[in-house]
Amino acid sequence: MRRVLHLTAAVALVFVSLQASVRAADEMVTNPPFKHWSAFKVGATVTQKEKVRFAKDLDEADYYPNAVHEKDVTYTLLEVTPQKVVVQSTVTDYGVGSMIELAPTKIIYPAEVVKEHVATSKSDIESFKEGDEDVKLLGKTIKCHWVDLMDKEGDESIQHKMWSSDEVPGGIVKDVKITKKGDKIVSESEIEVVSYETK
Repeated sequence: MRRVLHLTAAVALVFVSLQASVRAADEMVTNPPFKHWSAFKVGATVTQKEKVRFAKDLDEADYYPNAVHEKDVTYTLLEVTPQKVVVQSTVTDYGVGSMIELAPTKIIYPAEVVKEHVATSKSDIESFKEGDEDVKLLGKTIKCHWVDLMDKEGDESIQHKMWSSDEVPGGIVKDVKITKKGDKIVSESEIEVVSYETK
């Protein structure tokens, strides 16, 4: 369901020579997560709360309290160099009568990546909209860019809207996703920032 939207780029490569294709494949560009995180000082952090509400007749609905899977994810910037940034991720998962803190993991974003790995296409989705909006976040007004898309595969569909800002570590300010099978809602998820510090 989570398809990488590279169809246009892939089709275009068919019409160029093998030599040109090799050059395009080797072309390096700035890695977007590196660009974002490297604008902050070491120690910058953000905590996001994610809630996923499942349809009552799904197995997941029986496993989580009130059919809602809830977790907190904290990202902390550990290192910034000209070659990479290192971000630590810590997840706290809330279950029935328990709270599990998973071992921290490190995410390393190199400064540059192959261009075709970050190029995207809007032609392979049902609908795509975007715009700018001021969003209230923890008592502040944050200028955000939002993207709203609909993706379908067979009788399954995802409506996904995300608000992002360079002012907040990690970029995400709010994220809402609705997954359907036919006309039935299978799950609804929401991510919101509950705290952040830019240092």
